[in-house]
Amino acid sequence: MVALLELPTEVVCAIAEFLPGNSLFSFRQTCQGINTKTRGIFECAYFQTRYVMFERQSLDILKAISEHPSLRHAVRTLGLCIEHLSKSEMNKLRYADCPLQVHGDEIPPYFEDSVAQHCLVQAMRKLPNCKTLVLTDAHVPWGSVRLQKEAGCVLERGLETDFLRGGFVQYLLNVMLTAAVESKLPVEKLDIYLGHMDEPNCVQPISVSLLDVPLTQDKPAPARLNLATLTSLRLILCPYPGDSKGPRWEPAFDRFLAMFPQLSHFTLAFDGEEQYDHHDIFPRLSKAISIPKLRVVEFARLEATVSELAEVLVRHRQTLEEATLRDVKLRGIGSWPFLLNILRNMFGVRRVTMKNCLIEDEWIRDHCDDMPDIVCITDQRTYANVVGWIEEATDWMLKEGHEEFSAIDPAVQNPSYLQLLLSETGGLVGQ
Repeated sequence: MVALLELPTEVVCAIAEFLPGNSLFSFRQTCQGINTKTRGIFECAYFQTRYVMFERQSLDILKAISEHPSLRHAVRTLGLCIEHLSKSEMNKLRYADCPLQVHGDEIPPYFEDSVAQHCLVQAMRKLPNCKTLVLTDAHVPWGSVRLQKEAGCVLERGLETDFLRGGFVQYLLNVMLTAAVESKLPVEKLDIYLGHMDEPNCVQPISVSLLDVPLTQDKPAPARLNLATLTSLRLILCPYPGDSKGPRWEPAFDRFLAMFPQLSHFTLAFDGEEQYDHHDIFPRLSKAISIPKLRVVEFARLEATVSELAEVLVRHRQTLEEATLRDVKLRGIGSWPFLLNILRNMFGVRRVTMKNCLIEDEWIRDHCDDMPDIVCITDQRTYANVVGWIEEATDWMLKEGHEEFSAIDPAVQNPSYLQLLLSETGGLVGQ
C-alpha cells in the first residue's frame, strides 16, 4: 500500500478507471490517501450525470447531493426521466396507507405534488455547474426500482396519456423548464430526447403539438418564462399524422422557441423506431422555425423539397455558420446541387456536412464509389466533388428508369427564386 500511495495521482486515477463499481468502492476505502486521490474519478462516474424521476424520494436524493459541499459541483447534466405510476396505481398506494400521498381523485397525483416541484427548484439552485437538462426515456432513474417494488407494477413510460387525458410528459417538461427559470440554473443546453433510435429502451418521441411555454397555475395564458443562458436545443419529434393537418400548433411552437433568446445551436430530428418524417410535419415546421441568433443547425431523418429547406436556411443567413443534413431526402433533378449552391453563396456559412443523404429513395453514396458516408464541405474543391458525386448518382437513377425522378422542383427552374424567397419570408431573421 505504501508503494501505491507513492504513485502520482494521475497513475492512481488511471488504475481506478479500470475498476468496476464495487471494486472502486473497496479501493477507495483502503485508506484516506487513496480516497482523496480517486475522488475525482468517483464523482465523474457517479455524479457528473444524474437521472431522476418526478417522485419525492428520487428528488430528495438529488436535493441531498445539491447540499453536499463537493458533490454538488460535480453535477454537469441533470436528466428528468418520464417513468411514473399511473393514477390507479397511485390510488392503490394511497388506500394502502403508503407514504406516497395523493390529493384528490380527479387529477393525477403528479399535478398536485407541489412539494416535489419545490424540491426540484431547491436542488437546481445549488448545482452551479449543471449546464445540461435532458428529458429522456433512455435511462433508469434513481428510485425507479424501489418504486416498482413498492407498487408491485411496472412504471409507465409512454406518451399515450398525453393525448387521452392529463399529459404527464408535457407536464414534466413544463415542470423542468419552470424549475430551471425559478432556480436561475445556468443551463446552456436542453435535450428533449425521447424515443432516440439508438437507445433500445426508448418508447416514442414527443409531438410538436405538446411544445409550448409552461402555464402558470393561476393564469390561463402562458407565463413569460425566459431561459437567457440557454444556447443549444436538441429536439427529437415524432411525425404524428394528426400534426400534419391538425389544429395550428405553430403559435405555441413559436412561443416555445422564444423562451430561449440566446439560442444559437439547434438540432431537429425525427428519430425512433420506424419514425421518419415523410414530408408530413416539416413543411409546416419550415415556415415556423425562426431563431434570431442561429449559428449551427442540424436537420435529420426528414423528407423535404428544396424550397422548404432553402426557406429555413436563407431566413437565417445573416447568422448561420454551419449546417448538417443527416438522412435527409430531397426529390427532383438538381435539388441537391441547387441547395448546396445556396449554402455556398451564403457569406457566413463555413461548413456544410452531409450524412447518408438521399435523392428520392436512393442513398447517394450507394451509387458513388468514392463518396464517404459523411462529407464535410469547407472549400471549393470538396464542394465540386460532392456535386460531381450527386450528378453521378442522378445519371445512374435516370438510366435505371426512375420515371418519377424526372420531376423537377419548380424552385430549381426559377432563376429569381432567391429574391422571391426573401420577399416571401420577410427578409433576414434578426434584422
